[in-house]
Amino acid sequence: MSDGGDVMQRQIKADTIWLVAIFLISALPYVFGLGFYTDDWDFFAHYQAALDGSTFDFVRAGLFYPALARPLQGLEFAWLYKMFGLNPLPYHLINLAVLAACMALLHRLLIRIGFDRAIAFALTLAFLLLPQHSTMRVWMSTFQVGFSLLFTLVAILADLRWERTGRTRWKIASLVSGALVLAFYEIFAPIILLGAALVGWRRWRSGVPMLRAVLPQIANVVVVGAAIVLKGQVSARATPLDMMFFRTLVGHFIDLHHDWRVDHGINLIALFTVHFGDTVAGPFRSIATMAGEGRLIAPLAAALAIGGLAGWRLSRTAPAWPARPWMFALGGVALMFAGYGTFLMSGAVNISPAGVANRTAGAAALGIALTLVAVAGMFAERVPAQRRAAAFAGLIAIMAVLATIRIADIGHYWTTAAARQWQLLDKAKVQLAGVPAGDMVIIDGVCPYIGPGIVFETYWDSSSALGLTLGRPIRADVVTDRLTWGDRQVETITYSLANDMPYGPKLSVWNPDRGWLVPLPDAAAARAYRSRPDRYVAACPVGYLNHGVPI
Repeated sequence: MSDGGDVMQRQIKADTIWLVAIFLISALPYVFGLGFYTDDWDFFAHYQAALDGSTFDFVRAGLFYPALARPLQGLEFAWLYKMFGLNPLPYHLINLAVLAACMALLHRLLIRIGFDRAIAFALTLAFLLLPQHSTMRVWMSTFQVGFSLLFTLVAILADLRWERTGRTRWKIASLVSGALVLAFYEIFAPIILLGAALVGWRRWRSGVPMLRAVLPQIANVVVVGAAIVLKGQVSARATPLDMMFFRTLVGHFIDLHHDWRVDHGINLIALFTVHFGDTVAGPFRSIATMAGEGRLIAPLAAALAIGGLAGWRLSRTAPAWPARPWMFALGGVALMFAGYGTFLMSGAVNISPAGVANRTAGAAALGIALTLVAVAGMFAERVPAQRRAAAFAGLIAIMAVLATIRIADIGHYWTTAAARQWQLLDKAKVQLAGVPAGDMVIIDGVCPYIGPGIVFETYWDSSSALGLTLGRPIRADVVTDRLTWGDRQVETITYSLANDMPYGPKLSVWNPDRGWLVPLPDAAAARAYRSRPDRYVAACPVGYLNHGVPI
């Protein structure tokens, strides 16, 4: 390798190190205050019960819960719980390490497929700072997304190594990694297929006859297809692919009145509104909110540090696009659509800028990042050549500053929600100490959301959290606008799941901020409690399932 090549390799390695450093800096404002949320508590309750049995019982609990369709997801969660119990920090630090490794591998992949140093750095930076990744940064129940992304990148890199060396072991490594991807989470299946197509195309372009270039890639397609079919057989969410399903799918896509806060499905307007409109406008809302609440200084310092690092790494080399940037911008939009390809098999998807539903955007975020960076490249091309590097570096640095502030703001709400949870659970140890096993408790006066962060919103998170805290099974639910005070029972319907709690000697309502635990033997007692003038009723902003309170 020439001296110039050696210098370039050292610069690329340094870029990788700085990208990992930037990712870690972006997490500093929130990572040490994160906790557990919603489904996490339900998983832990199942694993805790299994801990009392044999090793086989525990492994079986991990395989089957939360879903046999994602066996490695459950095994990962079960192992983490066995190792760390209810201490959230190790969970989040491990997740942070996995995501940092993903950033290093993504940067390597972009270099490997032919992007120059400036574009590869900018694309990786944009991808790692997108708010579409906010949920997998903060919520344990989405940690499988990071592992799925990690093995997706390993699968494609191994396939590229096989293309270069012809060694069978790299092809096997690619296929095994692809299977592991789908055993964690299926959203990256379209990216694996695109990677296989890319390798086949590169082989054909290098002079390999088309049939010989394409045939080995069928193995990748078979792995993905077989995994999807198996998942469909065991998943409760699998939808029959009949004409009605496809009509509904198309109807959601073109619905002009789609409201992403309450409607589900892939919608054209929501995709652009959320993934591009909110990605641009969201940071400015966050700046205004953070400044008004006096919490902007530390996140701004982190953001400026990241922006400065990004500008420094990009300032000396103008991007050399393999084709016109506008073509990559359109390609990014196409890649965003492809990223949602898995959900063509199921309508169970919501589009969210900052709520837990954005866990489904992990694959689509690759396309969003490509479009945003390509648009920056289009603007940079309009300036004189000698200033092009500085212009591109400046635009990417501004994007990095704004995205870091947005991530810090989202993280703040999750840490605040965690603090509220621990406060409530500490009160439960005292105020619910006398509640017998099997009794039912309705939690009143607690907002289910703090921004997108979830305190308690359902019967499964509140029941599991109280049960683990008190050391005995407790049925619980939360007073929200989804709760109905009936004549015979209290009922909630959350995510289409009903929870009925009949009046009687086992039912009480708990108002933790008043310190009350009020029996509800009948509907009259419930009406008397609700009409008390000194009852504490929280002034909760409007929140939505899958999104929390929009910010």
